[in-house]
Amino acid sequence: MLGDSNWMRNKKHTDETKNKISKTKLEQYKNGLVKINNKYISDGEIEISNFLKKKNIIFIQQYQIPGFSFIYDFFIPSYNLIIEYNGDYWHANPEIYNEDKIFDGRTAKEIWEKDKLKKEIAEDNGYEFKTIWEKEYNPGYNKKYNNNLLNNVLDDIVSGF
Repeated sequence: MLGDSNWMRNKKHTDETKNKISKTKLEQYKNGLVKINNKYISDGEIEISNFLKKKNIIFIQQYQIPGFSFIYDFFIPSYNLIIEYNGDYWHANPEIYNEDKIFDGRTAKEIWEKDKLKKEIAEDNGYEFKTIWEKEYNPGYNKKYNNNLLNNVLDDIVSGF
């Protein structure tokens, strides 16, 4: 419920309740009980998609493992590889933020737990899994994406198979 009709409006959860909610939500993600409708595609993902196309690498963007709720940025079937492009802010890059930093009502630690679960689900289902962080892909921030770095990052991933 949104707005004034939400009975929790202006109320605070205890740390114990927040932990219970977080654990419950992670279990719901793990068991495919939560629908994730976020299909936002970042500039970084668009650049990676263009790179993969130029390299003639067949991929599926916004891939979902059957039976699970998570949507992964890229799946390359020929390598059984899932690639996630993590924005430093939205995924609370641990090289930049501490675990108590709050992002839209969630702590960095909660975000890391969700991302860890997402990775574990992929690996437990036989997929290779790689993460590209915005910081390593676009170290200049707010500058044009560095295609040489993208070439190096993705070439290393693909050549590793």
